[in-house]
Formats: sequence, C-alpha cells, structure tokens
Amino acid sequence: MKEDELSESIEKLITLARKKQDEAEVASKANDDENLSLTLTALAMVNTSLGKRGAWATYIARNAEQVVKVMREEYKIRISELTLDYSQTQPVGRSEHQAKVDAYKEYKDKVKEAFDAWSTAQQIADEIESLGYRLDSYIKMCQSRLSLMKTEKK
Repeated sequence: MKEDELSESIEKLITLARKKQDEAEVASKANDDENLSLTLTALAMVNTSLGKRGAWATYIARNAEQVVKVMREEYKIRISELTLDYSQTQPVGRSEHQAKVDAYKEYKDKVKEAFDAWSTAQQIADEIESLGYRLDSYIKMCQSRLSLMKTEKK
C-alpha cells in the first residue's frame, strides 16, 4: 500500500468511525437496541480496518527511522572522509572543524527531510493506535449500554 493511499484510507475510516459513533449515540438515546447492535458491529469492523492501516503506518515509520539512522551514519563517515582529506593540507584540529562544517552543509537538508518524514509517519501511526484504543473502549461502553437495554426489555 502506498503512503498516499494509506493516508486517504485512514481519513475515510476516521470519518466513518465518527459517523458510526454518532449513530450509536442516537440509537442509545432512543433505546433502539437493534440499531445499536448493528452500529457496534459496523464500528468494530471500522476499528479492525484501522488496525490494519495502523500496522502499515507503523511499518512505514519503522522504515523511515532506519533511513534516518543510515543517513546519520553516512554523515559521520563523511566527516571522517573530509577530515582525512583536509588533514593532508591543514592542521588536524582545523581539518576536523572544517570537515564538520562542510559535512553539515552537505547533509542538513537530507537529514531534516528524512527526519520530518519519519516524524510524520510515526505521528500518524501513534494517532491510529490511540484511536483504536479509544474506539475499543467506546465499543465496550456501548456493549454495556446494549446489555442494559436488553435487560430492561425483558
């Protein structure tokens, strides 16, 4: 699944979850156990789909984190390479500082872009996980309400 498709799918599921929660509230207030039951089933399916998308988001975030780690290592290696090159013509202390400055200029935008992608992917994964827990808690509360409604009918 591509990132854009994943993002679009998550947005649709979040909207659907809100809609189903509203429907559950209406059914609960109306003491309509049949519609509440059906709505909870639909909400559980939405939550399952969100869980699947959340796993993909976590996968993407994990891979993005690896990219950042690799880039940081490449940055350190580049500093070493430049230091060795500069030490041929400059004092070692100066060559180390010059290498850090030049490597920073070379890598700062790349590392920032990779970090931003990782951070965004991780935030999306965290939001989906949180929403899954909240929906699960909401479903459990509604199930309790549904049990009370059915008991009252008997």
